[in-house]
Amino acid sequence: MDIYFSDLDRTQVYQLPILPTDMPELSKSTKNEEFESYQDGVYNVIGNVELTTFPIDCWLPEYAGKYNWAKSQINPYLLINLWNNAMITKKPLKCVMSRGQNKNNISSEILNWSVTIEDMNWYPEKNGDIKYKIDCKEYRSPLILTSSQLSTLSSAVNSVSETISKLNLKLFGNSL
Repeated sequence: MDIYFSDLDRTQVYQLPILPTDMPELSKSTKNEEFESYQDGVYNVIGNVELTTFPIDCWLPEYAGKYNWAKSQINPYLLINLWNNAMITKKPLKCVMSRGQNKNNISSEILNWSVTIEDMNWYPEKNGDIKYKIDCKEYRSPLILTSSQLSTLSSAVNSVSETISKLNLKLFGNSL
């Protein structure tokens, strides 16, 4: 398995040098609501699915080259700063998790998402290595319409509104 983090334009791409013991647990839930009626008991109203979250809890070598068996040789503060700056600048990062070649013919890519860093903790251990924990959340960018798209949408809404008015006039006459 490999885990990579990068900024969205991929000018900074970093592979985690040390992987967590276990694959990060992906967590997803829904926003269901329960309502109790007077006679019929409790009803569960199904809500929208929330965004997927996952923690990564591991450590980084104190400096590049400290462990020749590490998956990558980088300054640990490049990753710490990438995560920290993403939080400060309110920008998502790209996270890619790959399982590599496998005998089951399953896609090698586990996830390739834009994520936000929701929480981050780190500290140097006695041996100088950096212990860290980050909480990531799937990021979906809001739909942003161009002025051309807004104009088209506005024309369509006006056309539908005119059609409804004409239908109402035919059906109900001037009684509305």
